[in-house]
Amino acid sequence: MGKVVFTWVFTIVFLSTALAQEKPNVPVNESTGMVEYVEVVTVNGASPETLYQRLEHWFNTYYTNPTKIIKSKEENQSIKGQHSLNIDNAIKGTIVRVGIVKYQIEIGVKDGKYRYKIHDIFMINSPKTYVHQWLDENDKLKEHNFNYLDQVHQFMTAITSNLKGTMAKPIPSEGSDDW
Repeated sequence: MGKVVFTWVFTIVFLSTALAQEKPNVPVNESTGMVEYVEVVTVNGASPETLYQRLEHWFNTYYTNPTKIIKSKEENQSIKGQHSLNIDNAIKGTIVRVGIVKYQIEIGVKDGKYRYKIHDIFMINSPKTYVHQWLDENDKLKEHNFNYLDQVHQFMTAITSNLKGTMAKPIPSEGSDDW
């Protein structure tokens, strides 16, 4: 009986949250209409070499398999990669993966600053479904689409927050006892 009640409560809470969702406030490129996360971040006194080392450190610690993610590198200039995330939904009280969203990530460094750009964000379908299409408030599936877009936004916010934290401070030395 307890499992049934929990399942019903979980389903009601999840679906009511999904159905009551408002359109997520995601960054949209005004000229292309596409969802993009772009920012130039200043790191006073940091050379391009230092920022590039921190960037490499971030890729190597943030991603489980960075060699699979990284598509190109320009020494002391930029790293470009591609990655994906899972999108879930509650179906009959069970969390189910409904798709995979891919994205491109490009981070470039200059003297005292770096720029990240996360773009080309789409769900793998045939044809591709770019996430900006989920912003349509007239779509009959808007509640689900807003939920999916909110998951993407939370993921991208976590990435950019982690990146900023790593880029703001020196790389810990390997022999460091800082725990």
